Amino acid sequence: MKEKTTSYLYQSVTDIQNTIRAFDVKLGFLFMVIFLPLAGLKDLVPQLQVLIDKNLYKALLSASFISWLFALYFLFLGVRPINNSKESIEGDAPKGTFYAGGLYTFQGIDYFWNFPIKTNNDMKDFISSLPKNDDDIHKELVFEIHKLAYIRDVKAKRTTACIYSILVLGFISVLTITLVTLKIGGL
Repeated sequence: MKEKTTSYLYQSVTDIQNTIRAFDVKLGFLFMVIFLPLAGLKDLVPQLQVLIDKNLYKALLSASFISWLFALYFLFLGVRPINNSKESIEGDAPKGTFYAGGLYTFQGIDYFWNFPIKTNNDMKDFISSLPKNDDDIHKELVFEIHKLAYIRDVKAKRTTACIYSILVLGFISVLTITLVTLKIGGL
């Protein structure tokens, strides 16, 4: 039974990791959706200057810009790494050897240049911290599942918020185009 449990836990870890990757792919697509209209913005500036003088369109353009900023904010939150998800887990936590976080300490200069960075412990210490039996392995895997589920859920919420912001932006844009086409609002 322990082998089945271990296999189940590994499959759970893999499934959650794949879901996180899927959210990252969606965020990459949303990145294009958010920034693609900027390429044609220079052609729209003369038309926008005419619209900005009308209060209705000024409000709609402002709402569009605010929606775009929210979408951009949630997009960058979604791709931003979550450093220490274990802080969100209550109770006695195992060492977290599956993820192997904290093996290296980086200084500010390390972000810009590849200085030799040494591990915080040696191989012997790391090997001694590995789980010793099936129960310890299961605890480590369950701990990893909790951490990954937290990351997955955060990415899901941020991706959803980004999509909603884009939908609001799209709705406002369609409304603005419709009003301009129908010459409503003092045009």
